[in-house]
Amino acid sequence: MTSLLVLVPDTGQVLLQKNIGGSAVPSVTYLPLGATFCYGQKFDIKLEKFVSEHQTIMYQQVTDCILIIVVQRRDQVPVDEEEQLYLNSLVADFSAALVFLKGKSDLESPAFSTVDINAHIGRLQRELQMFSSFFDVLIRNGDSFGTLLGSIDTLLPECKSELTEHLEAFTEACECVYACILVDGKLVTATSDFLTQLKVIEMRLIVYFASAAMGESQSSIADVPIFLPFANPTNPVRLVRIQLIYGVTLCMLCADDVKLPLVISQIEQRLSPEVDLLHSCCHLKERCFPLQLQPNDHVQAFCCLNKTSRLCLSSFDVHVKPTIKMLEKGDMRRYLIQFIKSNYELIKHLDSPRVPVPSQDLPVGDMSPPVHSTGYLDEPSELYWVKKDCKVYLLGVSNYILVTLFSSETPTYPMRSISTALLDSIKSLSNF
Repeated sequence: MTSLLVLVPDTGQVLLQKNIGGSAVPSVTYLPLGATFCYGQKFDIKLEKFVSEHQTIMYQQVTDCILIIVVQRRDQVPVDEEEQLYLNSLVADFSAALVFLKGKSDLESPAFSTVDINAHIGRLQRELQMFSSFFDVLIRNGDSFGTLLGSIDTLLPECKSELTEHLEAFTEACECVYACILVDGKLVTATSDFLTQLKVIEMRLIVYFASAAMGESQSSIADVPIFLPFANPTNPVRLVRIQLIYGVTLCMLCADDVKLPLVISQIEQRLSPEVDLLHSCCHLKERCFPLQLQPNDHVQAFCCLNKTSRLCLSSFDVHVKPTIKMLEKGDMRRYLIQFIKSNYELIKHLDSPRVPVPSQDLPVGDMSPPVHSTGYLDEPSELYWVKKDCKVYLLGVSNYILVTLFSSETPTYPMRSISTALLDSIKSLSNF
């Protein structure tokens, strides 16, 4: 049982509670948890984590008046590294999401020093509850490939370059520089400023917010104020969300003087004529890449990260007509996630530009050779992992990290050449 609490530590009042499996933490524990944190602050002690035999408690201070506490109770089962990685990522996303929704000023002490503090707390409780589905999306995506690898989950349609040109022309006409197109919660394309000027977590929050809104709202257009947690946490910007066709959403950040009629007219002029391109993106479904890319028959699934663009492409529907027995998609995902989590520190080294990779042998999974590296991350690095049902192989080359799931019958020696060919095919398709 895990509960995530957003509360005011001075009073113990809970602004938001989300339960991740099991029942809720009893409300009688709220006040002591906040009081313990405040007591430590009086002695310049910053509490971060408490671990006992039956529970783990994590603290994350958002502002001087807002605290996130994760309480995980268990029956004699300690928190493993993989689960801890998920919780750390979830707390970071929730912390940024609070600023994303309310802005930093509304969460700091001046806002809580009003005459009627209870009215301010009550308003925050009601407003955060309105975005409950948004927080649910954060929880569901806490162990997605994009979140784990500090990137954005993406689709790679054959028409991506053409669609990007139309999107850039559209945003220029609307005098907006930040925009993206989503299909079923995954990024299809975005403007260059969206990908280069925003932090990855800000991009993810925009994607998750749009996904949550599309899941609960029947409206095809929405215009809401949000805050960018790193770029501008105190001044709101307009997030305009427009459903282009079913399953395809346009998101853009607009200034106050941008009028919706102008946006709609430019959509009709520049994006609506490209409806066939938009439909082709929807047809990708779980495959996530066009049919012209044909991986080797032994490849069952893969996950590819572009370290420069921070885009992450993953697929569990690799073959239209598989020639060998395939694992269940749930098992494919579980094995890839487990591999990434268990080798997270090494992958972080690979994801850091021009940082030497540890040359010592690392215990990886059930069976692995020494980590191969010739010095720096722009040179090939590889490792593999053997399970009863499959083999997983990681290849790090230049700006890319590719993790490939093979069938258990695949010999070990060709896995590097197969992965290299797959990576070359991905890079040649489009601007990934």
